[in-house]
Amino acid sequence: MPVENHHVSSFLRKIVRDPATTKLLTILFSTILIVVTTERARKQACASFILAVTQLSTITLVFAGEINRPETHVVCD
Repeated sequence: MPVENHHVSSFLRKIVRDPATTKLLTILFSTILIVVTTERARKQACASFILAVTQLSTITLVFAGEINRPETHVVCD
Protein backbone atom coordinates (compact mmCIF):
# COMPACT_ATOMS: atom_id res chain seq x y z
CA MET A 1 0.00 0.00 0.00
CA PRO A 2 1.51 3.40 -0.97
CA VAL A 3 2.25 5.80 1.86
CA GLU A 4 -0.26 8.33 0.49
CA ASN A 5 -3.09 5.81 0.84
CA HIS A 6 -2.08 4.50 4.24
CA HIS A 7 -4.72 5.08 6.93
CA VAL A 8 -2.34 6.76 9.37
CA SER A 9 -0.92 9.08 6.70
CA SER A 10 -4.36 10.21 5.55
CA PHE A 11 -5.45 10.69 9.17
CA LEU A 12 -2.39 12.82 9.97
CA ARG A 13 -2.85 14.80 6.76
CA LYS A 14 -6.46 15.62 7.75
CA ILE A 15 -5.39 16.66 11.25
CA VAL A 16 -2.58 18.93 10.07
CA ARG A 17 -4.62 20.58 7.32
CA ASP A 18 -7.36 21.58 9.76
CA PRO A 19 -6.50 25.13 10.94
CA ALA A 20 -8.22 24.75 14.31
CA THR A 21 -6.34 21.54 15.08
CA THR A 22 -3.05 23.10 14.00
CA LYS A 23 -3.64 26.05 16.35
CA LEU A 24 -4.59 23.72 19.19
CA LEU A 25 -1.47 21.58 18.68
CA THR A 26 0.71 24.69 18.50
CA ILE A 27 -0.74 26.02 21.76
CA LEU A 28 -0.36 22.62 23.42
CA PHE A 29 3.28 22.19 22.38
CA SER A 30 4.08 25.81 23.21
CA THR A 31 2.64 25.38 26.70
CA ILE A 32 4.68 22.22 27.23
CA LEU A 33 7.80 24.02 26.03
CA ILE A 34 7.17 26.94 28.36
CA VAL A 35 6.80 24.63 31.34
CA VAL A 36 9.91 22.67 30.45
CA THR A 37 12.06 25.68 29.70
CA THR A 38 11.13 27.54 32.91
CA GLU A 39 13.00 24.86 34.81
CA ARG A 40 16.22 25.75 32.98
CA ALA A 41 18.35 28.85 33.30
CA ARG A 42 16.70 31.99 31.94
CA LYS A 43 19.27 32.55 29.19
CA GLN A 44 18.95 29.01 27.87
CA ALA A 45 15.17 28.98 28.21
CA CYS A 46 14.56 31.83 25.78
CA ALA A 47 16.85 30.43 23.12
CA SER A 48 15.49 26.89 23.51
CA PHE A 49 11.89 28.09 23.34
CA ILE A 50 12.44 30.13 20.18
CA LEU A 51 14.26 27.27 18.49
CA ALA A 52 11.63 24.70 19.47
CA VAL A 53 8.68 26.84 18.32
CA THR A 54 10.43 27.54 15.01
CA GLN A 55 11.04 23.84 14.48
CA LEU A 56 7.45 22.98 15.42
CA SER A 57 6.08 25.57 12.99
CA THR A 58 8.31 24.25 10.21
CA ILE A 59 7.26 20.65 10.86
CA THR A 60 3.59 21.65 10.89
CA LEU A 61 3.92 23.52 7.59
CA VAL A 62 5.77 20.63 5.98
CA PHE A 63 3.02 18.20 6.96
CA ALA A 64 0.38 20.61 5.68
CA GLY A 65 2.21 20.85 2.36
CA GLU A 66 2.83 24.57 2.68
CA ILE A 67 6.63 24.36 2.28
CA ASN A 68 6.69 23.10 -1.26
CA ARG A 69 7.06 26.49 -2.87
CA PRO A 70 10.47 28.19 -3.09
CA GLU A 71 9.10 31.51 -1.84
CA THR A 72 8.17 30.05 1.57
CA HIS A 73 11.74 29.04 2.45
CA VAL A 74 13.56 31.16 4.99
CA VAL A 75 17.34 31.19 5.12
CA CYS A 76 18.97 31.91 8.48
CA ASP A 77 22.66 32.65 8.85
